[in-house]
Amino acid sequence: MLETYIRETTELVHLTINGGLIKTTFEHPFYVKDAGFVKAGELEAGNEVLASSGNVLVVENRKIEITDEPTKVYNFQVDDFHTYHVGDNGVLVHNANYSEGTGSTLKNLKGLDDFLNNPSKLKNVTPNELYNHLKNNGYNPQPLSGGSYKGVTFENGGGFKVNWGGDRILQYHPAGKGHHGGFEYWKISSGPTGTIRYDMNGNTIK
Repeated sequence: MLETYIRETTELVHLTINGGLIKTTFEHPFYVKDAGFVKAGELEAGNEVLASSGNVLVVENRKIEITDEPTKVYNFQVDDFHTYHVGDNGVLVHNANYSEGTGSTLKNLKGLDDFLNNPSKLKNVTPNELYNHLKNNGYNPQPLSGGSYKGVTFENGGGFKVNWGGDRILQYHPAGKGHHGGFEYWKISSGPTGTIRYDMNGNTIK
């Protein structure tokens, strides 16, 4: 083990895998068979993950918990392949990259216009951190109003949108269901810019 990271979050993911319960953070990557590493918050029932024994385990349930107070969480930076096993079943996971984190971006955020003026800032923000930031700072994020995730709350695996005045709207669209290649993305709309989609690194999607 090279280093231990300690941070606080208000969102936890509860995973039931082969009868065992694992509590983790939204962005912690789990290895899914035939798909590679997938964030815990984006796992779905039926996903097959790998155990330390080499056996295939099944994700039976995923529940997102929003806590009233920040909860202290820990992550380890591991040498070589940066992977280790968690839970009674020894599920294969990867280091979540907390070293650069999202805290500084959100802490220095003057308003959502920062993302409109400089979309590259989105690369340092995870959906769950921004969702909680919005809720805690007077915004009112709502479920998406169209597409396959219409009306599905963020806590139940859907996306979210927020209007911060006039025609300015920021949306988060989760991965899956064949929407724009099946990848998660951000969408920002305003009168001057029109509607532009960005990947999770803040790059424009053509």
